[in-house]
Amino acid sequence: MADLERAIQIAYEAHAADEPRRNGEAFVTHPLAVMKSAQRLGYSAVRQILAVLHDVPENNKKWQIPRLREEGFGDEILEPLDLLTRREGEDYMAYIQRLAEHPDAEAVKELDIQHNLGDNPTPRQVKKYREALLYLATKQEVAV
Repeated sequence: MADLERAIQIAYEAHAADEPRRNGEAFVTHPLAVMKSAQRLGYSAVRQILAVLHDVPENNKKWQIPRLREEGFGDEILEPLDLLTRREGEDYMAYIQRLAEHPDAEAVKELDIQHNLGDNPTPRQVKKYREALLYLATKQEVAV
């Protein structure tokens, strides 16, 4: 099985050409920060790997689920990672509801949203993220 070190290497490679974050930092700083939050909380290695890979399939066509499987990642990583990957044209709240079915995907998404809220989000993003966090906490749609 591939490990956290390999996941970090893949994240660096996959996000190398991504646009910088709003704060000007390289995009890869985001999944690394989400991973560090998972570590601080004592989350499992699976959740730490998910945290660092959570944007890889969505942002990089070369690093899709089949390639990650070839790298040695198993279903315990790839199933929740697939849930964390928003489909093209998918409504944001439908995506949140879909991933909420898996505890590892849900836990990583909460960390992802919390980090995104700290990166100078637009008012529209703040509303979207708060609605998602409320849904994840209650499993009920809540208008914000």
